[in-house]
Amino acid sequence: MSNAPGLAEIRYRVGRHSSVKASILRGLADHNLPALAGLGARDDVDPTIALADGFACMAEVLTFYTERIAHESFLRTAVERLSIVELSRLIGYRPDPGVAAEAWLAFTVEEARTLPHQPARPVQVHVGTQVQSVPGQNELPVTFETVAPIEARAEWNAIPPVRSQWPSELKGRTSLTLARTGHRLNPGDRLLMLGSARATQSSSTDWEVRALSGVEEDSATDTTVVTWDVALTKAIPVSGATVHVFRLRAPMFGHNAPSPWLLSTSGTSLGNLADLATGTWNNFALPTDRVDLDQAYPQVVKNGWVLAQQQGQSDHLARVSGVSLPSCSDFGLSAKITRVMLDNTLPSTFERRSSVVYAQSEQLPLTADALTSAVEGDQVVLDTEVPLVSGQPLAVQGPAAGAPLGAELLSEVVRIAATADAVVVASGRTTVRFVRALSRAYDRTSTTFNANVAPAIEGAGVGEILGSGDATAVGQAFVLKQQPLTWTAGAGGRDAQLEVRVDEVAWDHRSSLFGAGAEDRVYTVETRDDGTSLVRFGDGVEGARLPTGQANVRARYRTGLGADGNVRTGQLTTLLSRPLGIASVANPAPAMGGEDPEPLTQARRNAPVTVRTLDRVVSRLDVEDYARAYPGVLTASAAWIPTGSSRGLALTVMGPGGALIDASVPTYQNLLDALRSASDTSLAVTLLSHVPVFLTLALRVLPDPDRVAEAVLADVRRLLLDAFGLESRELGQRTSVDEVVTLAHRAPGVVAVDVERLRRSDAPADVDVQHRVPAHPGGLGPANALQPAEIITLRNEDLTLEVLT
Repeated sequence: MSNAPGLAEIRYRVGRHSSVKASILRGLADHNLPALAGLGARDDVDPTIALADGFACMAEVLTFYTERIAHESFLRTAVERLSIVELSRLIGYRPDPGVAAEAWLAFTVEEARTLPHQPARPVQVHVGTQVQSVPGQNELPVTFETVAPIEARAEWNAIPPVRSQWPSELKGRTSLTLARTGHRLNPGDRLLMLGSARATQSSSTDWEVRALSGVEEDSATDTTVVTWDVALTKAIPVSGATVHVFRLRAPMFGHNAPSPWLLSTSGTSLGNLADLATGTWNNFALPTDRVDLDQAYPQVVKNGWVLAQQQGQSDHLARVSGVSLPSCSDFGLSAKITRVMLDNTLPSTFERRSSVVYAQSEQLPLTADALTSAVEGDQVVLDTEVPLVSGQPLAVQGPAAGAPLGAELLSEVVRIAATADAVVVASGRTTVRFVRALSRAYDRTSTTFNANVAPAIEGAGVGEILGSGDATAVGQAFVLKQQPLTWTAGAGGRDAQLEVRVDEVAWDHRSSLFGAGAEDRVYTVETRDDGTSLVRFGDGVEGARLPTGQANVRARYRTGLGADGNVRTGQLTTLLSRPLGIASVANPAPAMGGEDPEPLTQARRNAPVTVRTLDRVVSRLDVEDYARAYPGVLTASAAWIPTGSSRGLALTVMGPGGALIDASVPTYQNLLDALRSASDTSLAVTLLSHVPVFLTLALRVLPDPDRVAEAVLADVRRLLLDAFGLESRELGQRTSVDEVVTLAHRAPGVVAVDVERLRRSDAPADVDVQHRVPAHPGGLGPANALQPAEIITLRNEDLTLEVLT
């Protein structure tokens, strides 16, 4: 009997009931056994034949169990969890006990009433603060605990990014933003942009005037945006500049004076008042030190600004150095006028009839321009001075850039970079640089940052007395009463959230007692098949024995782990232990990293990897094997890439259930650290997260007419979904029409298969069938850009099955 290597099942039975019975019956007729020559009966009712049948039945049972035992003796063929666990232990591999999910919790501090300019006192959020999720349908509540203390502040609840910015100069602008609304501005009003130089020097030209073409008020921001058509041409610095509007437009006194030729000279002194030869009034030219307006305007006051305009002439700006309201009779007119004294000289080219004066200037409150750009990238400027520190997490919340009003609020958590220049506080603002860029662009007007963020781990803390130590006992062991024990992802693999103290002295956890000294205070934790955890101590040779005492072995640990802890954004909102001053809490990003105990299929695949690498990473396959066996990684693929003068590896990894492993997931950095410690320092490894690719598949299946068509289609669907599931595919593995047809024919009752559609979901719409569906293996892509490996899977909603008629 022989079996080829790599079989999923082995043959180890020497015979079945029928073959054993047939062998016995052939022996009865053997001519070498003359004593049985007289036994001619072959009917089962004969006692001898019945005895042979009974022996064959016994052989059937014995060979069945012998074969099953043989199956359980090999890792590839074993089906019992105990067999796989024990076989794995022989080569130093322990199936992953699972891991607890990790989350960020953003706390909102109650607004406390304090004295003006006195900051509110910070709120202490201690380690062990418990928060529970609000379960959805068919879900159970999950408890998380904070694992690091923070000082939370009310002013950190919602820190806005910079939403406005002052321009450096006015040149080229066709708009300005004014603080507040209700300025009573209208298109056509004259707006004066006045530089600081003109405010002190009467001869300065540091000013410009424009006629408004648009006025838009925004009650939400309490601002007014004014626009004009012709861009400003002078580089007037914004620093020290002021903006004014002229409320009054008035003509000069005498602009409507009648022509002397139209008046009678008989019996009058008109000849003394006008030059009748030219038809002009005496003194009709404008004085250069003042302007006389056509009537009394008491709202024109000293130190205001006046603007003289005339067609074909340059505008003239002057400050009001004095104002009077005299009565004037001249040019055939009599009126009470407004006499405005100027701080400079009015050009003699201005004429009384064609000139117009803008006066009654009113200064407007200029403010910074609203920023319309999105909040994105790896750097942000906050609109206040905040004493943030390197490495601190921030929760970002706001609608996506360009989203309509009332759109869903999105959120994520980013860490401040761990560099000295990551936080710069200056001029009332804080510039922050993150470890990574924001995952999306946010709307600036509604986005805020919460700096009251603490890390939390799935599980609730419990304490208990494990038992009493006995110095005469070898390898004492105690079972934790609560289950399951919480395990977290660490640089070396999994870390048990367990603290054991004996006589109030802490003992250390080790993965194995092998190599421990006789006096070493160490213990191991074994996860049993029923999910309970066993704490085992040394025997006095490998690891110290427990000292004798009464109830002197105590434990403090967390309970809870698994994929159920991967709660959605905003589910962690129930404070089980509320610190004084905390108003609310929420998780701004989904909890991640929670994994159930390692399934048998994955343990069977990962166990041999530890022997192949021996914790040393040299080749490309070593990197793949090491990553596959690392906790929190389902599969991996490595490809050589050029890195400067040498070459490195692009390692694409995928987490259980298709989870992304990027810089925001602890497994990302832990795996990189583990690879660096196990490999040559010259081997540069770039870690990438996989890219999921979904198939669009439509088949027409011809079932056997003797079978129920719906049942046949159901079997085909199950086979295809299993074959294209995450557990069954590899990174970079392609597929084809031939593979799909072969898989469909494995279903009982399939006569024929017609592939109507097979393509990647991102393929062009006019492509129905891709005979070979590619998947990028990772490494260099187009234009030598680094590209992660792709994995092709099939979703139920993308699979269409019809009966072929």
